Amino acid sequence: MRWVRLAMMVMVLGWTVALTAAQVAIVSPHDGELVRSRRLLLRVQKPTSDGYVMVWLDGKFVSAIAAPFELTIDLAEREIVSGEHTLRVVGVSKTGAWKGKRKCAFRWI
Repeated sequence: MRWVRLAMMVMVLGWTVALTAAQVAIVSPHDGELVRSRRLLLRVQKPTSDGYVMVWLDGKFVSAIAAPFELTIDLAEREIVSGEHTLRVVGVSKTGAWKGKRKCAFRWI
């Protein structure tokens, strides 16, 4: 019985660590997605609505966005050429602490 409790505690601890490590997620576009529109809708999921999310496109800073963590990027206006591109987002708490980061590659034609 003692081993069962220990195993359950380890499992719960593992779930907690996994959930707290994934503080931000790129909901749209999906990794590897083919984008046909000149306007790219970026949607980021963050567990709390406080703070903000910083956004980079191909290593260049684009914007810092607040809840609901959505941003429309006009790729043609930014003079982005067709091909493979990378989005990077970093979640930041209201105290300024980084709360996770994610990357996503997409192809624009």
